[in-house]
Amino acid sequence: MNSAESIEAIFDRIQGVVFQELASIQRLALLVDVRSDGDLQVVDAAARFDLPSYLETRTNSWISRSICQRAFQEKVAIKTVDAQKDERFEGEQSILVKGIRGALAVPLWDRDNVVGVLYADASLNLKETDAEDEEDLSFFSTLANLVAYSVQRWLLTRKLQDEGKIRQQLERYHSPAVVQQLLDLGALENGRLKPVEAEISIIFADIVGFSTMAAHMTPAQIAQMLDRFFEEMLQSVFEWGGTLDKFIGDCIMAFFGAPEPQDDHAVRAVAAAMGMLERLDQLNAQNVWPEPLQLHVAVSSGKAVVGDVGSSQRVDYTVLGSTVNLAARLEAFCPPSECLISEATYAALTQDRQHFASFGEHRFKGSDRPVEVFCTQRRLKPRSDAASQVHPD
Repeated sequence: MNSAESIEAIFDRIQGVVFQELASIQRLALLVDVRSDGDLQVVDAAARFDLPSYLETRTNSWISRSICQRAFQEKVAIKTVDAQKDERFEGEQSILVKGIRGALAVPLWDRDNVVGVLYADASLNLKETDAEDEEDLSFFSTLANLVAYSVQRWLLTRKLQDEGKIRQQLERYHSPAVVQQLLDLGALENGRLKPVEAEISIIFADIVGFSTMAAHMTPAQIAQMLDRFFEEMLQSVFEWGGTLDKFIGDCIMAFFGAPEPQDDHAVRAVAAAMGMLERLDQLNAQNVWPEPLQLHVAVSSGKAVVGDVGSSQRVDYTVLGSTVNLAARLEAFCPPSECLISEATYAALTQDRQHFASFGEHRFKGSDRPVEVFCTQRRLKPRSDAASQVHPD
């Protein structure tokens, strides 16, 4: 059993021993607390081939959940010759309905915890002495101890595999440090992050004139350029503890302040945005691409809904709300190679304010009032457009 790699192999070996050595046992089941939530799941069951009800075994209806739960919760081995008359199970309707008689149930120990139950449907009789009466239970418990070690190893392997899948999923969105923090805290429910309201700062950044540029490139050239572009720009996001939301064509959507709260999310977002522009300048100086690239970058701060959103077939970790919409519209309005930030973002900054000047008040679609916008001055002087201008999506 110790060499068995799968739960099916573990059970296959234990049933061979049980049916060979314990003639009184008719059916056998292995129940495990797979999710560590106290809910026992039947991972496998079997019956003797000569049993008249052999085909019914796979329905698991013969298993007494009451007896299994008592063995699991009270951490005791249970033997009952006739559960119908056993005072321990008086009032248990399921035992009466199923007609359960003889049964054995022993806990599977993992140090001080019980991880499952080995259960058997048996034709048991009282022996002449107490010692004889306990022989089958003692032997069955010994087998359960051997099973427990194999089940512990299987559960650990399963946990590591699940954690690996979750880590792979999370690393698409989060920096390695944030991923490890989430796993350490156990903040995941079924590998998903429940949507919650949070204070965040969000970045939108895309390539200036990408459609025109792509018209003169092959699909392979476009993919190669975007792969390098995304790889380089995300370094700035992850360096400051940000989370990738998604790629939208040539656009990067990322945010700060979730899943773990960051009081300085605006400072981090602006630092990442400025880092993108500086990194792109360096890459252009190195002639990484056939022609220099320019960015539109925008940051907006405020409340948003953050979490896994989608269907049972596909789930995306994303942010939703007016703060997100404003960031997208600021990015579309941003001059090339500059960074636009909202007034809420500007108000949250400290020493980085000197890099920005007012770009005037502007009314954007979806906003019920003019929003003052602030812009970097890398290649541009401040504009003084009328505050009444309305900008499209």
